[in-house]
Amino acid sequence: MKYTVRIDDRFYNVRIDDLQSSPIVANVDGVDIEVWTEDIPITGRKTIKHFDKKVNETSMTKQPIIEQNGNRIITAPIPGVMVSMLVKKDDEVEMGQELCIIEAMKMRNAIRSPRSGKIKDVHVLPGQTVNHNDSLLEFYE
Repeated sequence: MKYTVRIDDRFYNVRIDDLQSSPIVANVDGVDIEVWTEDIPITGRKTIKHFDKKVNETSMTKQPIIEQNGNRIITAPIPGVMVSMLVKKDDEVEMGQELCIIEAMKMRNAIRSPRSGKIKDVHVLPGQTVNHNDSLLEFYE
């Protein structure tokens, strides 16, 4: 199923192939996002599903990273609101370490480091809205 979703003044193309799968994979503007659901029994009615608000761990292999002037920049894989930035300038991080959390469509997504290294700069603050591919932070070489 294909949808066009409007959030504020932006439109997003969303494709969902199987609503019965677990997790449901929603492709938002070319980026796959896993959505976990859980069954909730309702007295006298059918079981319904609702979205689980647990943190979804973004795949390190799909983590957007670009090179600019010899530095590596982590970009937002999805549009949303920066819930928390877990690192600061000059922090040493390990591959797979949580760097920040972005909330999109009422789901929190943990952005993990695709490499070990030292943080050169942080470009966003908690509460700030980010768009797809916005710069979040950068590593030294």
